[in-house]
Amino acid sequence: NCRGHPLRWPQTCPLSMKRPGKPSINLFTKFALGIGATVVLFGLVNAVIVRSSVERSLNQEFEKRGYFIARALSEQAVPYLLSNDMAGLNTLVNAMKAIDPTVYYAIVSSEDGSVLAHSFSQSVPQGLLHLNPPGADGSPGIISIRDPARKHLLIRDFSMPVITPALGIVRVGLLEDDITRDVRQTLLRLWAMVGVFFILVISWALFFS
Repeated sequence: NCRGHPLRWPQTCPLSMKRPGKPSINLFTKFALGIGATVVLFGLVNAVIVRSSVERSLNQEFEKRGYFIARALSEQAVPYLLSNDMAGLNTLVNAMKAIDPTVYYAIVSSEDGSVLAHSFSQSVPQGLLHLNPPGADGSPGIISIRDPARKHLLIRDFSMPVITPALGIVRVGLLEDDITRDVRQTLLRLWAMVGVFFILVISWALFFS
């Protein structure tokens, strides 16, 4: 029948009365959309892999640099501690901070926690001195902390004895912003490449469809 009206053979429905069919998607468009979805999935998988790999690599390099700075400060502090030259020790600590912008603070303390020198503009924040002591065997310590006054700042704290803890303990805090920024930039470059390739695939499909 034609919309409920009976027809006799060989009559047919007028063209205007035929029910429109579903719009069809040609094979080429389907193929292009499939490639586009694959590109996006490929980008997601690689973003996870690259993020993990880059963070691990940057963390290793970051920790090596932190230990190197703490060790350099501990070695250079020896003559000042032996001669009880606290003014020279303070100059050394502040010079160490001025050389590297990622050094958030540097502290030299005695084994009992008394501050001998530091790079803070005022006093050392309460509670900081008793965090992250070196190991009992003199091995360096490392922890991640946040500045209570500026909680958006993540700091990697390194501690190291000056020869022995009895002579003094060095603490160096490095900002972890470099790691976050480098990971973000790497992921942005990856997604930019995925986005360009995705646009090219869609443009190719529209052009040939």
